[in-house]
Amino acid sequence: MFNKQRLIVLTFTGTDGGKNQYGPLLSEKLTTELVKKDRFHILDRMVHERALKEKGLSLETNGDMATLRKIGEELKVDILVTGIVSAYQDGLFVNTRLIEIKSGLILKAEEVFVPIDL
Repeated sequence: MFNKQRLIVLTFTGTDGGKNQYGPLLSEKLTTELVKKDRFHILDRMVHERALKEKGLSLETNGDMATLRKIGEELKVDILVTGIVSAYQDGLFVNTRLIEIKSGLILKAEEVFVPIDL
């Protein structure tokens, strides 16, 4: 049996790195789906956001690798999940990446298109 890695999902941002109206919802939905898979130890976003704010950090970042490492070290996680949300015609492209804190490498990336009825 292997040791499960610790992971937290950052708040998804827009392509410009700024806030996206769907970012928090998509981040929460992905967190729930990852918990259901039972492959990782998943940290609760709301609980740890408060702790990070006390240290001047946030889950709402598209920061550089140094910032991502600070978040990872503070929360003692092995992996951060980042996401970018892009509006396109009648929906959204959602790109996610699993980034290993230690190496900075992208372990996995996925893209999905989510149709939106306006």
